[in-house]
Amino acid sequence: MKLPVVFLALAIPCSWSIGAAAGQDMTPGDAVAPTRVDRAQVERMVYDFEAAWNRHDMRAFADLFHEDAAWVHWRGGLWVGRPAIYEGHRIIHESYYRNTRATVQGIEALDFLSPTVAYLRVRSNMVGDERSPGQMFRYRRTMILTKRDGVWRIARGHNTRIADGLE
Repeated sequence: MKLPVVFLALAIPCSWSIGAAAGQDMTPGDAVAPTRVDRAQVERMVYDFEAAWNRHDMRAFADLFHEDAAWVHWRGGLWVGRPAIYEGHRIIHESYYRNTRATVQGIEALDFLSPTVAYLRVRSNMVGDERSPGQMFRYRRTMILTKRDGVWRIARGHNTRIADGLE
């Protein structure tokens, strides 16, 4: 009986504040126009992510994340904090991912939720997993990036393997 009330509450339009950095009230769905520099820096993160992965440089990879970031990997495990994200990726890149190569297929979405918060959704392919010789895997990655002290980094993210037959 409570469920319809919850949905009703979510359907009522409301104003919400994104924080002092934004300095404005927004309703869900409002777009924020980013600066060209911010857009370029967020887009660059996609290719820095790919480059660090392909070099198997997990220090550079981990530096793309905030210290308090959280990452859900494609199998559903959760790594919280830059040290855990580094260590989890270091282990797999020293073993069955040591010869992998990721290729960005495109940015599906880039939305600025505030001047300091961006949502990014990326498609990529990966080959070279030693557990599956000759196979290519497709992924969809979502990330929330935040700008702190003038630097964009990944705050939250999730990588999902796309099942065969799905787009």
